[in-house]
Amino acid sequence: PSSMPSGITDPSSSPSALPSIMPSVTPSTSPSGDPSASPSNMPSSSPSAVSDAQILKLFYKSANGDQWKTKWDFNLDDYCVFDGVTCNSGEVTAISLHTNNLSGSISTQIGQLNNLEFIRLDGNSISGTIPTQIGQLIKLTKLRMEDNALTGTIPSEIGNLIEMTSLRLDKNELSGFLPTQISRLTKLTFLNLGNNVELSGCIRFSFNPNPKLTVKIDDTKIKGKCKD
Repeated sequence: PSSMPSGITDPSSSPSALPSIMPSVTPSTSPSGDPSASPSNMPSSSPSAVSDAQILKLFYKSANGDQWKTKWDFNLDDYCVFDGVTCNSGEVTAISLHTNNLSGSISTQIGQLNNLEFIRLDGNSISGTIPTQIGQLIKLTKLRMEDNALTGTIPSEIGNLIEMTSLRLDKNELSGFLPTQISRLTKLTFLNLGNNVELSGCIRFSFNPNPKLTVKIDDTKIKGKCKD
């Protein structure tokens, strides 16, 4: 017989009061039953490395790589050994392909090379416009695309490249107004927009505190310093 007074229940006999002895979440396991082999714990290849390889292939195709003087061999496993490509820990940091007979256009996917710091494509025959996606390359410090056949306007997105120290777009066929966003490039020491006869607008020379800033706008319609 129970020794508990009437009307009082034994908490140890209540299901809700029993301590839980099972964890609330059971870790998932692989079909083999080994939790360490679950998808979240499996090593994987670097997605950026795969992405960079694909982007370089698109760039190569867009710039008519089969006509280059020095071509890229995509049968190689390591794209970091390609002529003109520099990598750091498997990620592309520089592309230097000046006077290599590039033509066609610049692929928009170039903006996905997130660690790109240097681009040199001068002395080629690249046509088409400067892709707006170039504004995604926020680590870019030097951009050289002079002496090509680029057309259209300079994209306003270029103002996102606040680490830029040198920008050369001279000797092309660029037109339209110079974007005011260029005033964001406060680290510039060299800016050459010359020999783009239909390029117009003005530059706020005072935007850059660097007294060593050199600006060249000869053979353009750029009026020089903007009137505030």
